[in-house]
Amino acid sequence: NSVTTIGRSAFARATSLTSFTVDSANPKFSSDIQGVLYDKEKKVLIQAPSAKSTIIIPETAVMILDHAFEGAKSLSTLVIPNTVKFPGARLITDAKTAADAKTAADAKTEADAKTEADAKAVAKKLIRITCIKGKLVKKITAVKPKCPSGYKQK
Repeated sequence: NSVTTIGRSAFARATSLTSFTVDSANPKFSSDIQGVLYDKEKKVLIQAPSAKSTIIIPETAVMILDHAFEGAKSLSTLVIPNTVKFPGARLITDAKTAADAKTAADAKTEADAKTEADAKAVAKKLIRITCIKGKLVKKITAVKPKCPSGYKQK
């Protein structure tokens, strides 16, 4: 209950982190069943465990902080709902993206180049599919999207 602030990139080197567990009485933070760290209302995704391979962000989320997926080398499926209006500038960071960004730095500032390279890498990796179950429709965005149980891909 005593943790009320967490520094940016606080878990950057925690490469084996599988889950965050936050006491429900904590006034500032919460975690979900997947072990993802959010603000109290689960509107802001603060940090995803770096060792997770699949993360499904709830529809309560409207924002993903920069570096929320820093070091998430195991991540193969990321489902982002339409409610997220402010994805982090560096949604997923990896060594290859950083190397590519440095080669483009001569034309732009290094920060702009990294942001552009990350956006291109994420755009190439994420695929959006539509899944149907009766009259229910779900849109899934992920690297390797799969329809939930009982749904069929449209």
